[in-house]
Amino acid sequence: DHNTLNVSEKEFVDLINAFHVSKDFENLPLMEEESVEIINELSRRYNIIAITAVGTNPFIAIRRRNILEKYFPDVFDEVHCTRYGAKKTHILSRYPSSIWIEDNVRNAKDGFDLGHTPILYANNYNKEDRFEGLHIANNWEEIHDIINNIDM
Repeated sequence: DHNTLNVSEKEFVDLINAFHVSKDFENLPLMEEESVEIINELSRRYNIIAITAVGTNPFIAIRRRNILEKYFPDVFDEVHCTRYGAKKTHILSRYPSSIWIEDNVRNAKDGFDLGHTPILYANNYNKEDRFEGLHIANNWEEIHDIINNIDM
């Protein structure tokens, strides 16, 4: 977030927007190669819906959808783009109880409060508060294992 970079919120959004329109964004490598196999396998059993905080610029939303399609063709049933730092409750509330993978603890808690089963993708930036009912995974293999053991 902007505090980590020691910049204002506006400067942070400007930096993120500049990145999303750069060639670097188009050439982003996958963080985990096994995510392709796992997400493809999950998409055969579940509807996969993405809610991503990339801002409200339509051009950037298209680029985010394109990069998801590049690595995960025909996997996502829907892709919702929200503004940076926005709560996702207005989108999550449209869906029945489901498994919810998130990298933001606040959003995971919001999903939990709406009846979803959250899995937090652990990262250096989300080591804050935890709550009862939160599953934590360090990689896509762990996410896969958690999903296979959740009784929905």
